[in-house]
Amino acid sequence: MNRRILTVIGLLTTGVALVLAFRGTDIHEVSRSLREVGILWAVPVVGGTILSIWVRAYRWKVMLEPIKIIPTGKTYSATMIGFMANNVLPMRLGELVRAYSIGRSSAISKSSAFATIVVERAFDLLAVLLLLGVMLLRYSFAPWVEVTGYLALGVCAGMFGIMGLLRWKREVTLNLFRLVLRRLPEALREKAEGLLHRFLDGLEVLGNWRRLLRITALSVLTWLAMASSFYAAILAFHLAVPPDASLVLVVVCALAVMLPSGPGFIGTFEVGARYGLMLFKVPDDVALSYALFYHVVQFIPITLLGFYYLWRENFSLRRAVESEA
Repeated sequence: MNRRILTVIGLLTTGVALVLAFRGTDIHEVSRSLREVGILWAVPVVGGTILSIWVRAYRWKVMLEPIKIIPTGKTYSATMIGFMANNVLPMRLGELVRAYSIGRSSAISKSSAFATIVVERAFDLLAVLLLLGVMLLRYSFAPWVEVTGYLALGVCAGMFGIMGLLRWKREVTLNLFRLVLRRLPEALREKAEGLLHRFLDGLEVLGNWRRLLRITALSVLTWLAMASSFYAAILAFHLAVPPDASLVLVVVCALAVMLPSGPGFIGTFEVGARYGLMLFKVPDDVALSYALFYHVVQFIPITLLGFYYLWRENFSLRRAVESEA
């Protein structure tokens, strides 16, 4: 699908999400609630997010091992650049930027790097669903939570199924690909097949069950670190909710931001955080205040750090988006 069309879809989703996020709230009460929060609470909120990104970068290092041994510092730098790009570009284009960044800094195929990011997203969804399962054992939520969970489970199973078939039926995949592209000019066919070969190389991470167990554990740890960030914001607002409400917020917000959206997950994150807190009877105005506070205090430093690493790596964001893998 044309990138411009995808961008329009993302912006429309953002607009609808913002309407849902602000619907039924009193903007004056939202503002008052925000003014009562001490700004120093931004420190542990950002700290939890940074910790989560570091664990994510280490996990990516593990996932890239079948391709090349890369220091965690390089995967962290590329991950931070990708998060910044997601904050300023629509439709999660930061994932392409991450692949470009690590490919450029570590001399590996960008297609292979992007394949590991696809695998990473599947493990993220798996970890979120594991946390959701634990929460459903503890709490009785509205039916839409369970329905969303089942839909996400279907997506997760589909992702792993497709990646598994591509990994273990490589020759079948290549033959089907050649059949589909047989009418294209030979030079273009060879280029496309080369990209597919490199993408399939990135799926080699699925070939070692010990590595898969490590990745699963690191995926859960990534989201637990993020939950600590959500919990710090819960303390900042003095919310009368149980501590593991932060895990529910992680699950709901993670599922919400998987929707196509504009830059920075604006709107989709606010909807996730607001309605996640409303599951615990938090008033609408306070829930929206929490969402806005959390989003802003982690958005600004993550974006600035990403630009710092972009400057340190000395490459163009536009070139990264427009590059071929």
